[in-house]
Order: sequence, then structure tokens, then C-alpha cells
Amino acid sequence: MIRLSQSWVLYLLIFGIVPLLLSVRSYVWGREGYAFLNRTNIEVVKGFSMLLIIFQSLCDRLVNQNLFTISISRSGILGVTLFLFICGYEAMTQYMNNRRYLRGFIFHQVIRMVCVFLVCNFLGALVNISMGGHDSLKDMLYQTVTFHFSDRTSAWLIGTLLYFYIAFYLSYRTKFKMNLLLWFSVIYIGISFAARWNFSIAFCFLVGVFVAKYKKYLFRLIRESLLGLFIGSLVSFSGIYLLYLKGFTFISPLVPYVFLILVLCILMKLQCRSRVFAMIGYAATELYLVHEVLLILVLGYSETRSGGFLVLFLILAFVGAFFLKNVSCRMFSVPKQYHVQK
Repeated sequence: MIRLSQSWVLYLLIFGIVPLLLSVRSYVWGREGYAFLNRTNIEVVKGFSMLLIIFQSLCDRLVNQNLFTISISRSGILGVTLFLFICGYEAMTQYMNNRRYLRGFIFHQVIRMVCVFLVCNFLGALVNISMGGHDSLKDMLYQTVTFHFSDRTSAWLIGTLLYFYIAFYLSYRTKFKMNLLLWFSVIYIGISFAARWNFSIAFCFLVGVFVAKYKKYLFRLIRESLLGLFIGSLVSFSGIYLLYLKGFTFISPLVPYVFLILVLCILMKLQCRSRVFAMIGYAATELYLVHEVLLILVLGYSETRSGGFLVLFLILAFVGAFFLKNVSCRMFSVPKQYHVQK
């Protein structure tokens, strides 16, 4: 089992550096400001969601976990919720801005992501073999096809994202569009039970598509009842999430959607302009894949690692993710308006 020592570096990141970077150039808009889900907010929120997922991975590997680190570990569901919501919102926004977007969607997004996943899994397998693993080629292929990394941890987030990307493409190539995408979301619930994936986030991608399509109407609706909706969602989310943290897992299907309502209320007023978080959002998928490989490479040579290795891990993860993002986008000729920040 890969482990981190209880490190002050991790606490400094969560309590100090991350809030500071998130607050840079962030401010509250006036009531007439149309900051609601603009491009900058979306990039920053996507980066924030990926950091929540990475912090979950790190806290899962801490020695002598306490109540706080266990809470961070379970916050991964919030990161996944935001991530899939933003991916759905981005896909629909780009489709609405350019109807020809779907022509290269499978090649530019789905196939590119599959290739990136294969490369990272292959590198992870090489690292695992060099460390004394004895997996055969058949085992490696089986793990990849079933969306597992070389250390047998689940890559269900990649499988889920690929599923909904393909579902979005197939749905919007027909006249049924969102209705068909709804049925694909229902089908995902059955797939998640069979594959042991998280079923509670089945409709997060669909919610992102819906919000992108009816953004102006939702803006007006939330603005007219912002205070009541914000207080109601805050109280509801706090109660439901507290029950979830205490082990009442039956409540977990409600957590993502109450959380999304709360986030939409916050984004009515908060304009996030952190360039660091926007950069993380730009290469979020690649960061997720690279950090899983590095969990084996950087933390896997001994039972326990200290804070210095955590810093090294984060630096290598960010550098590797940006490199992989840029190289893969150039190799698959992804149009600049879809992968370059503005």
C-alpha cells in the first residue's frame, strides 16, 4: 500500500495556498453583472474540481488518518460532480457556438482521451514491472479495458467521461438530442452497478448540458430568488453532506445535485479569475491520469514518504499534465478554440 506520512505540507496546501490562489482576482459582482458561468469561471471551477479529486487520492494514502483527512477523502464526490458538470457544460456550449463542432468530436476528444489513457497506463505498467510487479500482458490489457490503472485502482472517472462524451455525440447527431442523452444517463446507472462505478453522479453531465442550453433563463430565475435559494441549498447541502460523512451512504445520490444548486448560486456573485486554477482546468483530464501514474512512481519505492516527496509529486504532475495536453492536442489537430485558453 502506497502511503504518505502525516505531512504539514498537505495541510498548508489545503488551508493556505489553495484558498489564497483561488481568491486572487476573485470578487463579487453587482446584481447586474453577468459573470454567471462565463468562460473564466468555468475554467477555474474545473481546476478546483480536479484538485479536490487529487486531494482525495493523497488523503487516502495518509498514515494515521484523522477526522479531517477522512472528510477530505470523501470530498472526491464533490470534485467528480463539478468535473462532469463542467464537461457537459463545455460540450454543449461549444456545440451551440459551432454546429460543426460534432464533426471532429470523436477524433478530437474521445480518441485523443483514449490514447492519453493508454499511454499513461502503459507507463504505469512499466513502472510497476520495474518495481517487481509480475503482471502479464493479458492482465495489463484486461485492466485497461475495464478502466483500471496498473496498480489496480479504478479509472472509472475516465470511463464515465468517455461514456458521456460518446452519448453526447450520438444524441446530438439525431433529432432526439437531450431526450436521448437522458436515456443514456439512465442506462449509465445500470452500467455503474455492473462495473462498480459511482452511480450517484449519473446525471451531472446531463445537468451541465441543460444549464448550458438554458443559461439565460436560469440566470434570471436564480437572480430573482437568489437569497432564498442560496440559504435553502446551503442548509440542505450542509445537512445532507454531514450525514454522508457520518456514513449514511444511502443519502449519497442527493449530494451531487444539492451541491450543484449551491455552486450555481455562488457563481451568480463570485467571479473567479485565478490563472493558476484556470491552467489546472485546461489540463484537468491529463492531470488526473498523470497523477495516478506518479502515485506509483514517486510514492511507491518505500512504505512511507514525507512532505518533500509530496512537493515533487505535485510539480511533476503539473508539468507532465501540461506537456501531455499540448502534445496530444497537436497530434490530434484539435482546433485552437477548443484547447487554448483565451
